[in-house]
Amino acid sequence: MFVVALSEIRKVLSHLLERGLVDIIIYGSMIDTFSDELSDMDILVIHEEGFREYPKISTFFLEKYEKIDISFYPVGYVEKEYDRGNPFFGQCIINGISVFNSETVMRLRSKNFKITQYTYEYETKRLNQLVKRIRNVLSSDNEEAIRLISRFAKLAIITFITKKRNRIVSLKTELERLAELREILEIITCRKKYIKRPRKYLEKILEKLTPYLEKDIAEKLMQTLQ
Repeated sequence: MFVVALSEIRKVLSHLLERGLVDIIIYGSMIDTFSDELSDMDILVIHEEGFREYPKISTFFLEKYEKIDISFYPVGYVEKEYDRGNPFFGQCIINGISVFNSETVMRLRSKNFKITQYTYEYETKRLNQLVKRIRNVLSSDNEEAIRLISRFAKLAIITFITKKRNRIVSLKTELERLAELREILEIITCRKKYIKRPRKYLEKILEKLTPYLEKDIAEKLMQTLQ
């Protein structure tokens, strides 16, 4: 299980707060029950306009962790998208780990994140993008295919539960609560055994996941197996 060394991150990168860094948020599989050697460390960096210290932050994390997925966004854009109902920023801010506990993140968390039509449109767009990425690597990169299929499954479940609850949810909490989804959790947790068989992994995921998918997205994924 991954342990985020917050004290070390703060010690090394806190000086960048004076240069336009607002906060760093750790999110995704590294802080829930899905972490294994295939997992990326997902990092959201929020910064002021004009911030130029991207290399220092990227280099720090690359030296500590083998795989990272890091994104940089201006604080104004993050706030605007959060208020608009962007589920990516909603998940990161509500369920992620804030390294610096910034005023910005604390303020956004204190708001009631609003589920809007944009929330569902955004999730559907992300699911379709993942289908395309899975199709592109399914026969050429086993590890990346396994990672993308897992990401797709988790996002599909989050989208389904968000619609059901009409709020941002914690994947870990909801999977533990909903018995009908535990079989999907077990498949994802055991994904390493499919490392040389990504098509089989996709088949197993689809067997359990299809009832929770929109029909057109499920059909697109099924087509990748043909």
